[in-house]
Amino acid sequence: MAASALRPSVQPVPVRPPRRGLWFGVAAVVLVVAAAGGGAAWSWRSRPPAEIVMTLTARGATPANADLHRAADVLLHRLTAAGYPRARVAVTGDRTLVATVAGTADVDGLRLLAQPGRLSLRPVVAGPTIPHTEASGGPSAAPVPPAVLAKLGAAYPAAQALTDPGQVRPDALPALAAFGALTPGEVATLPAAVQYAVPTITCDQLNGRAPGALDDPAARVVACERTGTAAKYLLDPAAVTATDVTGADVELQAVPGWTVTISFTPAGQARWTALTRAAIAYTPSNAFAVVVDNEVIAAPTVQAVITGAAAVSGAEIDRDAAVRLAALLRYGPLPLTFAVTTR
Repeated sequence: MAASALRPSVQPVPVRPPRRGLWFGVAAVVLVVAAAGGGAAWSWRSRPPAEIVMTLTARGATPANADLHRAADVLLHRLTAAGYPRARVAVTGDRTLVATVAGTADVDGLRLLAQPGRLSLRPVVAGPTIPHTEASGGPSAAPVPPAVLAKLGAAYPAAQALTDPGQVRPDALPALAAFGALTPGEVATLPAAVQYAVPTITCDQLNGRAPGALDDPAARVVACERTGTAAKYLLDPAAVTATDVTGADVELQAVPGWTVTISFTPAGQARWTALTRAAIAYTPSNAFAVVVDNEVIAAPTVQAVITGAAAVSGAEIDRDAAVRLAALLRYGPLPLTFAVTTR
């Protein structure tokens, strides 16, 4: 089935003459006012500059000191690349980091850069414009815990014949209501096909799964879009992971707009080219998902077999999203997972 024209697309990077790169920065204007008597009549320095402070506390056991410092280095690179002014990151304890940036805006974007940033490129099996036809029953990678089955009761057998959330009749929803009462952790124990096909399993539940829920590159998984509509995707095992990426750059092109150009290692390039070749043949579809941690950043369609870098763009990728995505891809994932607070 052809994808909507509004969906992002991925194309070969066009060959063009060298050009000056884009620079993102903040121009600073300094004003000095002095009184005749040598003292300052007033000074901006009397008012502390606004800033955002983000505290990151490592989850789980106390981490190795080297991992904590490595996380601080990666986070500082991300914040600087994303254009946050006067970014600073310090190790403040045996499991904590504190990051500080100037300004008061875009706290959500700041928190996104503090996520682990584990990347995978996965073929799209089903999504908003790609119906799913396989029944959701069948063997699971692991048995569903008895406590979860007991909580679902008759709703779980009712889900076994479902294929696609968009094809469930409204009068069938009451029988599936118990799925909406599951915690994100309980949802994570269900087979991927069930997570996708049951419409009462929401993106809030899926996005709330523990960090690392989608880390197995060999598993079929379900994830939701971070931008645009909160749409679910059923995704095949990862074709490309963070270890295959060597760089990511941002450019504003006349057409199609904000673009993230991703380059690969030799082995990653071969895997990426194979992914695009399969997508052109609609195996399983002509789209793939850029997945970071538990969420889909973009799900572009593939227009041609690509033997070079990937240029990812589309209506859902604006300037801020492109810059954050490039920062996450360029420096690799954090070695630790953190709980994040901001003030």
